[in-house]
Amino acid sequence: MKVKEMIEKLDLKLLTKDVSEDALYAEVEGGYASDLLSNAMGQGQPGMVWVTMQGHQNVAAVASLIGFAAVIVAGDG
Repeated sequence: MKVKEMIEKLDLKLLTKDVSEDALYAEVEGGYASDLLSNAMGQGQPGMVWVTMQGHQNVAAVASLIGFAAVIVAGDG
């Protein structure tokens, strides 16, 4: 499944302002759920979708470092 398909099927809200076409059509290889950045860094794999309640800039840094296909910020905050 592609990131764009996941967004549509799960009715997610895209928060990234300038997302590339390559990012939207990246293949989702699996998922990882954790609110601890260190766990995501140690256990996450490139191509995964990371589900977290964290919504600060360090999440973007870790996602970029690992090569996550996308990040889903769960909840309202």
